[in-house]
Amino acid sequence: MRQLVTVLIMVLTLVGGLSAFTTTAQAAPAQPMRADFSEPVYSGLSGVQLGTVYVQVRGVIKENERASGVDEFGFTTYDTVYVANYNLCEQFYDVSGTFQNSFCTQVRETVVVKNDELQVYRSRQSGEFTNKLGSVSGTCILSLHVVYAQGQTRVENYQLDCTPPS
Repeated sequence: MRQLVTVLIMVLTLVGGLSAFTTTAQAAPAQPMRADFSEPVYSGLSGVQLGTVYVQVRGVIKENERASGVDEFGFTTYDTVYVANYNLCEQFYDVSGTFQNSFCTQVRETVVVKNDELQVYRSRQSGEFTNKLGSVSGTCILSLHVVYAQGQTRVENYQLDCTPPS
């Protein structure tokens, strides 16, 4: 899960670019989200490269931002709403190039920021992942619903259904 959150932050940063720092007086149209990248994966203990993860993101993100005031340092604060709908797929190959696992999920996220402070984070995800170990493989279906509001996690539901390895 931590790796997924890290990838989502990277994707939003790569796709959003500097748009989060611009001022818009009206709602902007949804913008395409598209990213393809790969990166090495290392062992946290030994630092040895375990393989490479390939990531693909496709979807749209919409941002609505307006100035909301001035902070104690004289900087403008903003109220911003981000709505993102996208598909995120990852494939992991070991150092020899052998497929090990894949994960694809459809994500719907809403982020509400008021006066530059996170107020609401809502995410619904549904996806599938496949793991392979030698000639044995298994598939799982995951659904996740998280709502964070007013400084607390309000909803945290997930369901994981797996087929027996074959």
